[in-house]
Amino acid sequence: MIKKLIIFGAGSIGNHYANAAKKLGLDVEVFDTSEAALLRMKKQIYPERYGKWDDSIKLLNYKPELFSENDLVLIGTPPEHRIRILEENLRKGAKNFLIEKPFSTPGSIALDLFKKEIAEGVNFFSGYNHTNSKVYDSFIKDIKKSNLGPLKNCHVNWRESWDGILKAHFWMNSIYESYLGYSERGGGAMSEHSHGINLGISIIEEFDEITTLKDVNFEYDSDKKNYDKYFNSKIEAKNSFLIVTQDTISKPTRKEADLNFKNGKAKIIFGSDSDKYFVESPAVKIEENFKKERADDFIYNLKVITKGNSDLITKFNCGSKTQEIIDKAWKFF
Repeated sequence: MIKKLIIFGAGSIGNHYANAAKKLGLDVEVFDTSEAALLRMKKQIYPERYGKWDDSIKLLNYKPELFSENDLVLIGTPPEHRIRILEENLRKGAKNFLIEKPFSTPGSIALDLFKKEIAEGVNFFSGYNHTNSKVYDSFIKDIKKSNLGPLKNCHVNWRESWDGILKAHFWMNSIYESYLGYSERGGGAMSEHSHGINLGISIIEEFDEITTLKDVNFEYDSDKKNYDKYFNSKIEAKNSFLIVTQDTISKPTRKEADLNFKNGKAKIIFGSDSDKYFVESPAVKIEENFKKERADDFIYNLKVITKGNSDLITKFNCGSKTQEIIDKAWKFF
């Protein structure tokens, strides 16, 4: 049973999960190499988002040395540091890891390392929280009971300008001050917005089986190709296909998936204050709306992880397949 969350990285994600952990009654420790980041968490980010600072949260400028089977380690640092931190903590005996998206930079050793450590009893959980949410789980259940027939195709749009991300990272004046502005470091549309790839893969795997990456298209920020501002891919499955479009330029934001079946259609939409979906066929018409706050996305994901839901292995596998698509697409950058 998870009793403590140990967070690496005092940035935006670290704050979200620190709050989620306290809501669930967990002990929380946060480690960051930057004293400024720890101070910013305590004085600005956390109290501005959640009302006030929680003095029970321990802020550490040194690395935890010992772990118990009841500890969950969140690696919420920039992607370029995640595998190194994972390896360090594996050597210290940590057995439970929540990996923020993307799991690593493109083309890293991440997938081989996950496979090796899972075989040795290590537990990994996915930071792709949109596919571990109330709306997604309900969406899939309603589709499966609606007799829509075989899935023909799925089209995902995950399109959001940098404005929202810079607002959440208010201490930055430009994306070039962090990994966000550099695709090789895990930024850009393909990696930073890879919730889109993950959503599409997770849906396909519910009804079919992903086979291969077919086509990839990038558009870049400039001739320097620091990052991809637009990413589009076609991913084939045994009996259907997936098209994913992600970008860092669109206004208004679109985070949605359209599914076409032989006997009907479905759509899921993720928003800032509500998520909703539609399922429709000649015999069925379902519409559901889920009101939420931003913090709820992280609370739900962490709650399911701490309870040990059996679907978590499947969800992490879909996260790994997302990283696999990123790694393959990177060869065409």
